[in-house]
Amino acid sequence: MPDARANDIGLIRNTFLEGLAHVLAHDLRFKGVLGMEIGGSVGRGEADPLSDIDLFMYVTAIEFDTYCGGFAFELLECAGPVRRRRGPSFAPLIGWGYTVDYGEIGLVQLFVRSDAALRPSYLQRQGRILFERDGRLASTLAAAKAEALPSRSIAAAALSEIYFRLFNVTKELARGHTWQARKYHREIQEQLLVLARLASAKEPAGSYFRHSGRAMEQELPHEWRRAIEELDRQSTDQMGEPVVRATVALAARLQDALASQIDAPVDWSALEERILHRLATRLGPS
Repeated sequence: MPDARANDIGLIRNTFLEGLAHVLAHDLRFKGVLGMEIGGSVGRGEADPLSDIDLFMYVTAIEFDTYCGGFAFELLECAGPVRRRRGPSFAPLIGWGYTVDYGEIGLVQLFVRSDAALRPSYLQRQGRILFERDGRLASTLAAAKAEALPSRSIAAAALSEIYFRLFNVTKELARGHTWQARKYHREIQEQLLVLARLASAKEPAGSYFRHSGRAMEQELPHEWRRAIEELDRQSTDQMGEPVVRATVALAARLQDALASQIDAPVDWSALEERILHRLATRLGPS
């Protein structure tokens, strides 16, 4: 019964999150944490039993290095028994990330950010506050999300989301969860649409958190619309390595088209090699 399982997982997640909020509020070791927001599908209330929990933790600038140095794991271990953990790893515009597997709860991804860098990532576009120390984080983040972003920032944010979600796609394919990989890929397609609109001078500043998703596709020039439609068809028909390669190729083309607006371009060749190696290693020889 999928619905019953979803309800069970929802209750387990809520218990975990309530416990984490309690630790933050009462354990003096973590007084440097100013607040935490739940992002992704859990924050939006759209999670399914396989969804990760994306957490964004804001700490004081003076303690940022301490938390990035491993103190974040100490916090996560207070919230429940950890099966596996990895990190820290850096995702552009998202922050230093830690991944913890809690078994039944699933994967929790914690990103540490300084109060000196409050600009939210796309994963937080409909997030909800789990904990705040002084009652100001929610209003500060809301103001940051409403702020008009220049196209340069929009392009960087979209590229960062594509980069991050490609690893999610690879992970789910390696697990054999094709439908979940397809779900993540649809999120990548939304970001490709943002880049295509920028490349076509159709994405106004400030629209990154408020764009209307796939409705934008009809306004694109034929070249980009056809490429994204073909990628959507491929991911629907046969989600796998060819789709990953085609996605990387399209992202690289869009990045080239936006070269003048991108300060730190992604090395797509290196990324493709890395994620395909990871996929081949997990799947084994065919």
